[in-house]
Amino acid sequence: MPQSDSSPRRLSRRSVLAATAAGLFAGAACARRSTEPLTIFAAASLARVMQAAAEEFEQLRRLETNCVFAGTAQLARQIGQGAPAHVFVAADDQWTDWLAERGLILRGSQRIVASNRLVLIAPVGAEEAALALNEGGLREMLTRDREGRIALALPEVPAGAYARQTLGAHGLMAEVEDRIAPAENVRVALAYVAREEAALGVVYATDAAVEERVKVLYEFPATSHDPILYSAVAVAAGGVVHPETQAFVDYLAGPAGQAWFAGAGFVGAP
Repeated sequence: MPQSDSSPRRLSRRSVLAATAAGLFAGAACARRSTEPLTIFAAASLARVMQAAAEEFEQLRRLETNCVFAGTAQLARQIGQGAPAHVFVAADDQWTDWLAERGLILRGSQRIVASNRLVLIAPVGAEEAALALNEGGLREMLTRDREGRIALALPEVPAGAYARQTLGAHGLMAEVEDRIAPAENVRVALAYVAREEAALGVVYATDAAVEERVKVLYEFPATSHDPILYSAVAVAAGGVVHPETQAFVDYLAGPAGQAWFAGAGFVGAP
């Protein structure tokens, strides 16, 4: 996520702490109040922007927030199993629908808060500079190295589903399928390429922008995959809703929340 003086906001540099061996990441807030902390489950690709937005919200509302980041599918399943989330911000509506079918979200609470783009990346030191400037270059880039691994998030993770969809639309999925390095979520796929454990990767543009060890070779056309939309919903496990849940969902969709998303390189909510 770009951090420049031209950004509407500068994101907090506070680190995100590891939370579980399953690969979740957690960040704790500072402000204290007697009420129960507001726990936010959000897609891994939102880690920095959501942490920053939560920090501002907790100061505005004088409460504590706690953020948990992982793949959308993983988080949805954890909520389905009773994980104590109050807000869920997903990278794919199928998982908010999945929770709605189980009566686990507050009806009418959903807001579309941002959208994203999909890019092909390589390690910054790779010899190929910008071959993939068009579809012909894209095919050559993906097929010239028969040994090089291609990092994609798992197919049940939204980033992985979008990646497979766009590669299929370009007629390339069958050619690269046996070279895929599966990753738990999009941030892990990014890390594989950054550490040169994979020659290429398909990730969100906002993730590529904050990793100095990778470079973008190609931006996939938006028409080659379903729209990448992030939606926020209020979790209502057992019919109980935290009193600040809807306020935070509305905050993300409002001017203050949208400024954080824009500053991090996300496309505004439609």
